Amino acid sequence: MATFNSCQFIGRLGKDPDFSVIPSGTSVAKFSLAVDQGKDKQAMWLNVVAWDKLAEIVEKYAEKGMQVFVQGRLQMRAYEDK
Repeated sequence: MATFNSCQFIGRLGKDPDFSVIPSGTSVAKFSLAVDQGKDKQAMWLNVVAWDKLAEIVEKYAEKGMQVFVQGRLQMRAYEDK
């Protein structure tokens, strides 16, 4: 059975991207993205991860408050607060 996981968001960076290179030599950029939900609704916050060459581009050009278009696949993870 075929599967399809694709999503697109336009939002603003909540902070400057965190850039690092993992031991295998792969570049990684992580940032939070605030997506507007409309009038009188709170923004939806997403954690975004970019890899390889795209991570290097994000690190070079993206900064807090910048509006960006993000396209990729959605991966849900559980989170438990203290």
